Amino acid sequence: MINTLALLLLAGMAAGQQTDWAKGWIDAFRNSKTAPVHVVVLSDSTAHVDQTNGVGYGPEKRVNLWPNQLLTALGATAPGRSNGTGLLTLEANAGRFDTDVWHISEPYTFNSSIGPFQPNIGRGGTIPANGGTVRLNPHVEASLSGQTGDSLWIYWASCPDSAAFTVEVDGVSAGSFGGDSSSACVAKRTRVFHGSLGDHKATVKAGSGNAYLYAAEWQTVQAGIAVDNLAVGGATTTFYNSSDKLAFVHAIPNVGLVIIALGINDFAHDLSLDAYRQGLSTIIEDLHKSSPKTSILVVSQYQVLSDTMRNPSGLSQSQYSELARQTAEHYKVGYLDLGDAWKSFSIVNQSGVLTSDKVHPSDAGGQQIARQIERVIVDELGLSH
Repeated sequence: MINTLALLLLAGMAAGQQTDWAKGWIDAFRNSKTAPVHVVVLSDSTAHVDQTNGVGYGPEKRVNLWPNQLLTALGATAPGRSNGTGLLTLEANAGRFDTDVWHISEPYTFNSSIGPFQPNIGRGGTIPANGGTVRLNPHVEASLSGQTGDSLWIYWASCPDSAAFTVEVDGVSAGSFGGDSSSACVAKRTRVFHGSLGDHKATVKAGSGNAYLYAAEWQTVQAGIAVDNLAVGGATTTFYNSSDKLAFVHAIPNVGLVIIALGINDFAHDLSLDAYRQGLSTIIEDLHKSSPKTSILVVSQYQVLSDTMRNPSGLSQSQYSELARQTAEHYKVGYLDLGDAWKSFSIVNQSGVLTSDKVHPSDAGGQQIARQIERVIVDELGLSH
């Protein structure tokens, strides 16, 4: 018979195993009062997007998706609170900018050599080029809609043919940046403005050469936790499965946690299980190598479209989720299966957590996803006390 002490020891060992993956995050979270801490999200959930045009999303307004709602949730528990709007990526949904966030004065092209990018998804290239670093031709402007903060950071790339770009905030010049070219594209993250706290508008304008932009981020203070949403609409694991594609993650200082929330598009666009496993593995291995103290949480997605949905290869979502669990276990990183909370599509579809397209989360769904992730990275680690 196992005595009480043995049971307590076993329980302690199990608890230790459950939290080992999060040691870096636990330390960063507790130190966030004095040092800025970043939570990076790699997903297909874009930031501050008003998807009211009905193209693939249904008519519902979805302006506060879960990465930003996670930021709000962390603000209630983190010692340094949270700050920033989340990363406002220059991403495209099937080749269109989210124009409520960015407006580009002329057509743009992608630089696929740096940052998350995939020229097509699935068999036959059925989805147009999507994601990644945007090249602005000389004198082309990219205007960012008003966001609240006191410091503006630009994520950009220094490339062989790049030249300085200028930044204006509220119509006033904030200076010229990015004047040095590089022999190969190098990811950069530069603070281009620091001033009064408020709602600001910003414009980035290419100079005499090309400017390569990935994203912009407003922050409010230097301490606390910022959620950097390096998401690309329609993303699969292949958007991120190399060091070059993760270059902008490497450019962010003091990353305490990376959340990998990918899988629905791998399933929907018929990527093989081997390709999904390889994509997840490559991402985790790169992060372990480049940021060994950073914690990683793999989030497996919920069921979409129907409980019996299978892709063209005859595979179910549960097979992708199981593979994600196995991969997380192999690398000893954190794992959360949203399917444990959203038990079936039938239940989810009736509960109002999806938009009418039966795939994308509504605001209520985003809040639930944020809460499930917060439960894993705060409550279960004893950080809420």
